[in-house]
Amino acid sequence: MFYKYELIIPASTPKITPEELEIKLPFGVIHHVEIYFPPGCEGEAKAQIIHNEFQLFPSNPGKWFAGDEFPIKFNEDYRLPENFNLLRLKGYNDDTVNSHTVTFRIGVKGEWRLYLEGLGQEVEI
Repeated sequence: MFYKYELIIPASTPKITPEELEIKLPFGVIHHVEIYFPPGCEGEAKAQIIHNEFQLFPSNPGKWFAGDEFPIKFNEDYRLPENFNLLRLKGYNDDTVNSHTVTFRIGVKGEWRLYLEGLGQEVEI
């Protein structure tokens, strides 16, 4: 299953107090992540994904994704523990004039699918 969220980051949102959106995903494994920076961001809008207080993406602590008119896409294999599946999408914006909306798409394999794949059964949807 894929989930889509949009984080609106107002102009001049500082790094020390980023805009945040808390999301809840189902129990399972994050298998794919996309972060899209629309035209006009020009690297001034930045984004992170946090699980609890741990920076999940990008993997190197203290760093942020940035871009302009292209998605950052990657496959992953990150298990979300049961009853511990809240994430925070964070963003800041160095643009002093324009707000920017960053789109996050997160693919999660549910527990039932993981079980069937563990048995060697191919899952088609």
